[in-house]
Amino acid sequence: MLGLSDAVRAELAPSGVGVSTLFPGLTRSRMSESMSSGPIAVDEERAATIRANMMDPVWLGRAVVRAVEANDPYIITHPEYEQDTKARFAQILSAFGEPAQPGYRTGRSATASI
Repeated sequence: MLGLSDAVRAELAPSGVGVSTLFPGLTRSRMSESMSSGPIAVDEERAATIRANMMDPVWLGRAVVRAVEANDPYIITHPEYEQDTKARFAQILSAFGEPAQPGYRTGRSATASI
């Protein structure tokens, strides 16, 4: 979804249309409540901890409104996932290397003018 959102954002920007991508964490909702009452509920202590750590949806909604009004590309509501996100991007960056095709033109972009 992130790649699609970024592409649509870039495509619609000249028309003044913004696209923001929401990266939500655990937020109180019917879906998350049902998760904490399913198999996890066998461990009532764990289920109670999960429920206690759910963000109230009104705060998530307010963050979304602020970000959309500011035309922010990304909305991150739960900062505790920062280290996981950094680790993911480190893995993505480590995948860069030689081009798959021998002799492939490298540089800023294959679509940049020659």
